[in-house]
Amino acid sequence: MADDLAKIISGIFAIIILVVFLGAMGNLFSQLGDQKCQPYKDIISQRDTEIQGLNAQLTETEKQLTKCKTDYETLIKENITKKDIEEIKGYYNITQTQINYLNQRFDQTNENYFNFYQILLNNYRLSLTINIAIGITLLGVEILSFFLLKSELVMFVIQSAIKHRQKKKEGKDA
Repeated sequence: MADDLAKIISGIFAIIILVVFLGAMGNLFSQLGDQKCQPYKDIISQRDTEIQGLNAQLTETEKQLTKCKTDYETLIKENITKKDIEEIKGYYNITQTQINYLNQRFDQTNENYFNFYQILLNNYRLSLTINIAIGITLLGVEILSFFLLKSELVMFVIQSAIKHRQKKKEGKDA
């Protein structure tokens, strides 16, 4: 009977240790997920700032282009020299080149932003899959240990009942 009691006590301690272990693992996984995502969040916010800066530059350059077009239209209507037209064309070409350059940088920044977003999303999916797999595994272990412990408890109750009946019969016979 002392052996059965020791099994019950060791089963209870095993369950307590398992519950504490599961709680610690849950905290650990949640902290790891936040720590791994922080560099990506920083990079994404940095890229957002770059995009805003590029948008501001693009707007300013478009304003310059509009001004140059307006000046060009005014000069066409007036009596101007060939030198003036060439100068305006030069400004126009420079502005157009700047717009093209800014568009390329904007496209590159968008592509980098998308790539970082994909990496972040893939890391999240991987982390979620691993956490679910660990959770299912631990649940399976818990269910298995419950059924094993339950069978030991049933055997203990049956053996105790048999011993009790034998003691009653011995008490009546004596």
